[in-house]
Amino acid sequence: MTNGPSLTYPSPSIAGGYTYQLLTNQLKRPRNLVFDTNGNLLVSGDPDGIFVLKVREGGDGCVVYGGKTLLGDTSGLKLNHGLALSKDGRKL
Repeated sequence: MTNGPSLTYPSPSIAGGYTYQLLTNQLKRPRNLVFDTNGNLLVSGDPDGIFVLKVREGGDGCVVYGGKTLLGDTSGLKLNHGLALSKDGRKL
């Protein structure tokens, strides 16, 4: 993708039949990813806390990135070994 953020490290290797797309390069050390019930991508592992990335489908298999916000009071929690939501999607 030429009009989005660029990688600052070697491209990842992926299995045949799959593609990837860089959404943002504004996270320090993303480690865990989970989608919430609203389709937002929750990302932990960053020392600043858990971030909510606004994403939506853009057609042709592409994802459109709509920015990030810090989730509540998660700054400084250093949550880097797992991220999960309850079955109803209302609790981390």
